[in-house]
Amino acid sequence: MASATQQTLQAFTHWLDEVVARGDWRAERDFIADTLTIHSDTGTRHLTRDQYMQWVLSTRPPDWRLAVHDLVAQDERVGHVFSVTQTNPRTGAASERRGIEVVRFAGGQFAEIWLAPRSAEAGPWPHLACTRAEWSIAEDPPSPTEAAIAAAMARYFEIRQTREADGLRDLFVDPMVVHGPGPTRAESLEEFISRVATELETTPGWKMTAEDCFVARSKAILRWNYWHPNPIPANPSPVAGLTLYEFRSGKIAERWQAALPGGTGWE
Repeated sequence: MASATQQTLQAFTHWLDEVVARGDWRAERDFIADTLTIHSDTGTRHLTRDQYMQWVLSTRPPDWRLAVHDLVAQDERVGHVFSVTQTNPRTGAASERRGIEVVRFAGGQFAEIWLAPRSAEAGPWPHLACTRAEWSIAEDPPSPTEAAIAAAMARYFEIRQTREADGLRDLFVDPMVVHGPGPTRAESLEEFISRVATELETTPGWKMTAEDCFVARSKAILRWNYWHPNPIPANPSPVAGLTLYEFRSGKIAERWQAALPGGTGWE
């Protein structure tokens, strides 16, 4: 019998093949739960299947295409780094948008979506061109590598609460490559340690919450919020987003990150 992860992946790939690849938007109805909850940069919406289909059929042009650059699947969740291309039917202008999305499936259908956009100025996603064979699919039960990565992520959350920043040396390579929300950069481990260690001094009351994290093979996807009690336009609260982490030799070596607008958090 297929594992929960395999069933979820089968539902997602079936949607890619039957709906996206064929441009058959009406067929999407079979893949949507009675109520679909979507969390994004425009807030949270709860749509019935009919409402969702009405929105899709009225807004999605025939040439809408989705490219999945990387994917992580565990149990009922699929997280993927993506880009979407389409042509505006009124103006003829071509556009491309990018982001990271997590989908929760229920009964083989899309039940809940968390979507964080990548800014247009940041450009295409770098260092990602995974085929389906290269997607990260969780083992059942978790492999020793997956268990170690889950423990490392738990330790990271703990450090963000305690500010025991020297512990980051055991979790990150130096430097770590960071893609987003701005341009790609190499982040010095010492600078990262200093920033975490002094967060409460620079932003009193600053707190990170890990809303969800799941692991497959050498990768993890984290849904996060940062909060502080005295937001101002230059330093809004909350700050929220999704991050894909890649581990190499037991440490985080690279991350791809997309964020909601400042002042918007995950519900």
